[in-house]
Amino acid sequence: MKKVNTKQAVDILGEDALPVLEKKQTDLTDKITFKREILVAYELLYNLKLKLISDDIPFSQMSLVEPLFKAVNGKDCIRIHQELENLTSELKRITFALRCARKEVKEDELDVERAKEYPLENLLNSNVRGSGDRIQTYCPFHEEEHPSFMVYKHSNSFYCFSCKRGGDVINLTMELKGLNFRDAVRFLS
Repeated sequence: MKKVNTKQAVDILGEDALPVLEKKQTDLTDKITFKREILVAYELLYNLKLKLISDDIPFSQMSLVEPLFKAVNGKDCIRIHQELENLTSELKRITFALRCARKEVKEDELDVERAKEYPLENLLNSNVRGSGDRIQTYCPFHEEEHPSFMVYKHSNSFYCFSCKRGGDVINLTMELKGLNFRDAVRFLS
């Protein structure tokens, strides 16, 4: 099955795209708001827990709020942050698709959007480990014994935990090929 970019998908759907995209945009905005509220609640519970511990609350009183504290789990917070990042990326794509459907997008923007959709892992020449949403490999910017270069497929971005470089597919192309922004976009398009 051939992958289509955002603009092609909107062109295929035609006039039917607008109501579908508007509904999707509203749903995503609501989900993002809800996830942010959950994070605020977790943060409040965590701060309450720290305050109670630092104030040396008697154990008998501490047991009254213990069920609430079990809800504050670091892994859950990290998961919600990742979900928020994914939802935000999806909202950006839907908003761009809406602008395409309304014919508000300039040709330069289309080129940049097409370039951002180019799979980042296709630029790498080294052994790639992992599957799913994250791929780990050796950093193309320096020598290393253990892979520290992460590719995040959902956002088509990268980060090296050794040299601290990161960015999107356009940034990687600029650095690997020695191109300026405009030439990198042309290369990827």
